[in-house]
Amino acid sequence: MSLSFRNRMLVLLASRAAAAIAQAVTLVLVARGSSVEAFGVLIAWSGIFLVVAGVADLGLSGFILVQFAKGDHGAVRTAVQTNRASAALAAALLATATLLWAPPAAQLALVALAIAFAMEKNTDTCLNVAVAGGRVGASALSLLVRRCGALATVATLSFVGNLDSIAVYGVAYLLWACVAQAHLTYILPSFGITKGPAAPVLPVLRASSRYMAQFVAGQSRSLDTAIVGLIAGPAVAGLYGAANRLSAPVLLVPGAIASVLTPHSAARSGAEARRAVRRVLISMVLALAVVVVLAPFAPAAIVALLGENFADAAAPFIFTVAAMVFVGFTVPIAGVLQGQGRQTFVAWVSLGGGAATLLAVGIGAWVAAAEGAATGLLIASMVTLCVHATVGLKLGGAVDGAL
Repeated sequence: MSLSFRNRMLVLLASRAAAAIAQAVTLVLVARGSSVEAFGVLIAWSGIFLVVAGVADLGLSGFILVQFAKGDHGAVRTAVQTNRASAALAAALLATATLLWAPPAAQLALVALAIAFAMEKNTDTCLNVAVAGGRVGASALSLLVRRCGALATVATLSFVGNLDSIAVYGVAYLLWACVAQAHLTYILPSFGITKGPAAPVLPVLRASSRYMAQFVAGQSRSLDTAIVGLIAGPAVAGLYGAANRLSAPVLLVPGAIASVLTPHSAARSGAEARRAVRRVLISMVLALAVVVVLAPFAPAAIVALLGENFADAAAPFIFTVAAMVFVGFTVPIAGVLQGQGRQTFVAWVSLGGGAATLLAVGIGAWVAAAEGAATGLLIASMVTLCVHATVGLKLGGAVDGAL
């Protein structure tokens, strides 16, 4: 039975929320079992893996969503085959780079993670066929099995003495990435895209490149911990990375708002879209007020979750939570702008915002270690939101046509 649009969105949102929480709990367990320096190395390299895997996607995830909905199975077949090849190449390159440059003590765990990140991105990209076909349960199940399986594996092995928590995390992540690939191989033929003629590769890649810029710009922020580590060392990267990862679930609420606003924004008038932007900004102010109220409890929360070794992550945590509020509420405003025909504007601002964020984080780390890096993240996120909001609040106005 096909689900309604609203129910499909609820399934996706619920699965992503549960998966994000499971991932956060997993990283808490890993942090508690490792040193600050080792955790910094893990988060820094994970950011690099995420960006490279995103580049290797080649924009095909967005392309598959659109073309499968249009019934162009030949183009989708080519996209799936190309993505599998690019993911395999990314896994090989990342594994080789890790063996060459990663710290020896963490090499094997990071190689496992490198391969797992490439496999996982390929899984998510190919499962967009299911999402476009209305069978969101397949994508939701895959994500939940991966995250909850990794959490169960790490939690179980955490009780076994003398096991390196970073190594356990790498093995668990790779294990459940393989399970997800097996599920993908099983389910993909049911969509009718594994057999039949395929479209030429080059036209598919030209078309998919339109989806690539904004996606890569968004993923580029994952390099922030690596930049902090390069400038200020692994210990500072560990503190910053812990604060950053713990604050990530803040993105769930504005993500839910975006999923509701974006699909309907194209059918709205400029004035209606402007009112939607105003409602988003009011929600953001309320979220920031909650952050201010809860800020005094951050030090105790950090120690309770991560242990005394991470006590100095309290101040960066407060700043990164506030930054995630700005980052998160930028997403629905960008969605409204895209629905009103501002795709090019959003793409350019995303690219500029990503570069500005990395620059601000790097300068902050150089000036004031983890706290400075988190402050740089907050400032860059605030500026990016203001740029989007300035245009969003002019939708439907007298100067709208000039934008």
